[in-house]
Amino acid sequence: MFYLLAAISGFLLAVFFVSYDDLKQKYKRKRIIKRYKKLANGTPKKVVFLTSWYDVWEYRNYPLYVNGQVLGIERFYWWHCNDEYKYLVDSEGNKSGCLIRQLTRSIKNKNGRWDHTWGLAISTGPNFLGQRIKPSAVIDVY
Repeated sequence: MFYLLAAISGFLLAVFFVSYDDLKQKYKRKRIIKRYKKLANGTPKKVVFLTSWYDVWEYRNYPLYVNGQVLGIERFYWWHCNDEYKYLVDSEGNKSGCLIRQLTRSIKNKNGRWDHTWGLAISTGPNFLGQRIKPSAVIDVY
């Protein structure tokens, strides 16, 4: 009987060690989602101004504060670094628009190359020109 219990507990211990990384990632993702929902439903206390698409990608785990309204990114935890647009949703889950990267200015430098300045815009769809916005990431709430 003792050998049977030892074999079963050894097998369960081996399964735990094999699946430890998956369990850790699952716990971490749940914690991030819980914090995101808390930040999306609260009143912003501390925000960080975002100027480029790279900044939006850096603060992808935080909701955005745009024009006095807190907007979340739909399925924020499935973000890929090559994404060119993201749909924004309000606290009720209604789509508020599409966050896109928009070319604001192109200047030819001394070497004959073009320097591009990119900004952020919100539009009705990913293929449309939109209205320029200045979003902020909500870091802390009251």
